[in-house]
Amino acid sequence: MEFYCVKCKQKVKVLDSDVTSEVKSNRKLLRAKCPNCGTRMAKFGKLN
Repeated sequence: MEFYCVKCKQKVKVLDSDVTSEVKSNRKLLRAKCPNCGTRMAKFGKLN
């Protein structure tokens, strides 16, 4: 899965096993840590 890291200023690939999900404001929120710098990243996904 790809996330955008604000600190590295590039898209980084994260393993699916390292991604956590939760529901915020009726939207699915995916969270992960950047493997390069350790910054927390987040992006919204679709609820299934």
